[in-house]
Amino acid sequence: MADQFDGTAEQLLAQLMERVGAKARVSLERIKAACDRIEAMRGLMNYSRVAATATDLFGGPRAQTIQNNRHLKAYIATRISEYQGTRSKGTYPKPREQVTNQTTKYPAIDLDAKTRMHIDILRESNEMLARENLRLTQLLEQESLRRPLSLTEAFGRIPTGELALDIRQTIERSDFPPCLLDALEVVFNKQPVKIQIQRRGHSTRLSCEVDGIAQTLLTPAQWVEVDQWVHTEKHEK
Repeated sequence: MADQFDGTAEQLLAQLMERVGAKARVSLERIKAACDRIEAMRGLMNYSRVAATATDLFGGPRAQTIQNNRHLKAYIATRISEYQGTRSKGTYPKPREQVTNQTTKYPAIDLDAKTRMHIDILRESNEMLARENLRLTQLLEQESLRRPLSLTEAFGRIPTGELALDIRQTIERSDFPPCLLDALEVVFNKQPVKIQIQRRGHSTRLSCEVDGIAQTLLTPAQWVEVDQWVHTEKHEK
């Protein structure tokens, strides 16, 4: 079924954030920041200008990436429509909505434009990280409630290489990891064109690409869980 995009730009952004992967959420955040910057400067807003602004601010996403991604295009199209509506009525966003008070937003009032831009980018990045941390915390809480972890066993093990607790899921032979089932469901239903194993240090992640959007199939923690389950099944047969 084709995606249905409706509502305001803010509502559309919320819808997209729920359905896309972490990499695509970063791109959406950057596109939003680029649109906000153009709107604040009362500049020309179109796909190429949004791409150019996002590239100047964050290094991307670039124009070709946007053209190949229907989610990014849908959000930009909605922002353009809303922006053109305000321009035709002569109701530009007021300075308040961008900055209520220069003194409270910046550490000094005599900062040059480049310094203010870097401060804005840092604030936007911090807000994006805060939202992502909140989302990950909620996911961790849900997983912990569904599959409680044994801290007693963790304290009894040798710490990891990063001196962290060695926390492991206790997997019974008949306990098929739900995360593996979810990953297989994505593979069979969406049939991604690319499935990739990504390694960073001691962490391994399984990801795929669906409609040009990267999606995580197994997080590093889930990879360890599945790996333990596979070894348990193998040794008990």
